[in-house]
Amino acid sequence: MGGYCMENNTFMATVLRSLGYVLYTAGARVGNVLDDGYKGPQGYGGWNHMLNVVTVHDQKYLVDVGFGSSGAVKPIHLKDGEIVQSVPPARQRLVYAHCAIDEC
Repeated sequence: MGGYCMENNTFMATVLRSLGYVLYTAGARVGNVLDDGYKGPQGYGGWNHMLNVVTVHDQKYLVDVGFGSSGAVKPIHLKDGEIVQSVPPARQRLVYAHCAIDEC
């Protein structure tokens, strides 16, 4: 599809809405632990990413088609500790954690 997260996820949101799904788009911050060779403390960059949150049967799922090769290949249930198989051997996990404003 080309483009960045905003173009790809806006397009996906339009497709999902046209199919009758209930969703909202949200801003996100990406953790720097994904950077190759990163050795510093865990932290987050600015609010520079966009994703979709889709509701199915009163359950919320993260649907992100704009993250590139490190992104999820299927929806992630927004449940603490949920593990999703990505492209093997990679797995992804959602972790809810407090992040003080001066630590992020």
